[in-house]
Amino acid sequence: MANEVVTISKKIKNYLDTPELTERLQQAMTPQKKEIFKTSLLNVVNSNSLFEKVNPLSIIQSALVATTLDLPINSSLGYAYIIPYGVNAQFQLGYKGLIQLAQRTGQYQTISASEVKEGQIISFDPLKGIEFDWTKTDGEVIGYVAYFKLVNGFEKYLYMSIKELEAHGAKYSKTYRNGPWKTEFDAMAKKTVLKQLISKFGIMSVEMQDAVVKDQQIIDKEGNGEYADNNNIIIKAEKDDRSEVLKYIQDEVETIESLEQVVNECNTDEEREAYDKKYEELQDKIVVEEEV
Repeated sequence: MANEVVTISKKIKNYLDTPELTERLQQAMTPQKKEIFKTSLLNVVNSNSLFEKVNPLSIIQSALVATTLDLPINSSLGYAYIIPYGVNAQFQLGYKGLIQLAQRTGQYQTISASEVKEGQIISFDPLKGIEFDWTKTDGEVIGYVAYFKLVNGFEKYLYMSIKELEAHGAKYSKTYRNGPWKTEFDAMAKKTVLKQLISKFGIMSVEMQDAVVKDQQIIDKEGNGEYADNNNIIIKAEKDDRSEVLKYIQDEVETIESLEQVVNECNTDEEREAYDKKYEELQDKIVVEEEV
């Protein structure tokens, strides 16, 4: 009899039924919210096949962070995301979630973020800042700006160009190539300018501080988070018959995380076959290490 393939949905259901997690969920939420949590979590993992390769416990832990912050994990809502990254999942705060957390403090009279189009920047003063003309709406998007005004009257804004945002995403987001930065650039750009603005000049509750700290982290079973290194891959040309991508996969890749950073650069059958072979080798290595 062939071995039954256990899907990620089944693995998550099994974890959620363990005494430890059952008790934790009972302490964290009402029975109604518990069912909503389970349904939302299963919908998230079933919407992306990459979750099949991910540690189910890391998915649950990321979802619990969002639940603790009372933010829905449905990606279409834009409040919080669970992103597959190699064999783990990471929690990502959405820009709508950031605004909601700011509003809960009761300190913000106004808070928002917007795209900035060509022609809308009239002048720039290094001391007084940028002067905008919002009546011009036909140009290309050249950047994004975040703004807030506190109830005490203090106000501040922060502007970043498209190039600055792309550089920020590539540097700090481990899933820049195939995550929300690629599929939802507008939302991630607004989140970035808001996060930078609030972190530097805003009032942050303990809840907001926790959310910002855990943003883009991989959460362990104790609820602690860590950032995986985002080492951008620079593939060097070599004088042999293999492509740069193929040489990198076969000779240099040592982790699934590093391998997945070049998945979108595998354009030939030979490169895709090498990718699949290396992935199986690394998966087998992980299984052996876990058994030991």
